[in-house]
Amino acid sequence: MKFCCSCGKPVALQRVAQDARARFVCGSCGNIYYTNPRVLVGCLAYHHDRILLCRRALEPCRGLWTIPAGFMEENESLEQGAARETLEETGVQVDPAALALYRVVSLPDLSQVYVIFRVQLDSVPPMNPGPESLDVALIGELDLPSEQWAFTNFHNPARLAELFGEIRSGFFSIHQTRLSGHIHVRRDSRTYALK
Repeated sequence: MKFCCSCGKPVALQRVAQDARARFVCGSCGNIYYTNPRVLVGCLAYHHDRILLCRRALEPCRGLWTIPAGFMEENESLEQGAARETLEETGVQVDPAALALYRVVSLPDLSQVYVIFRVQLDSVPPMNPGPESLDVALIGELDLPSEQWAFTNFHNPARLAELFGEIRSGFFSIHQTRLSGHIHVRRDSRTYALK
């Protein structure tokens, strides 16, 4: 950030009283600007033992497969954002009220938080890739080699086995993960079993 949104004068990074972090402060009008993490939402939609994936048309990871996901928009709930992203990227409509929390991933090095929901599809839906997707498909556990999965959260064979095991059993947990370091080298995880 270089200029104040209120008066247009330059801002500078400096310590603010009663705050442990340096903030951007306007030297003219005194406005303080806080930078906060971005929230991304995703939807793990599944039918029987197959999950809805889209092949990315954009970088990063262009050409690789992932669940539909993206940044939240203003004035929408987490569930509404996940449903919107699913529709935009796959053409599949899901009811935000049917979404259940599945995974929360903190990426402090990127200042991002991912919130992933799950939903069971009653039937095979019509699928239509949006502008951010090259293709859309229902994919089984062994349909893709690990190098075809985008992002470390899903191309780990143990994570995939855990996910598909939960889908087969119908018993899900809520997973909390923190990824940090270059290319997400260090991982801290917790699982909360639902009863």
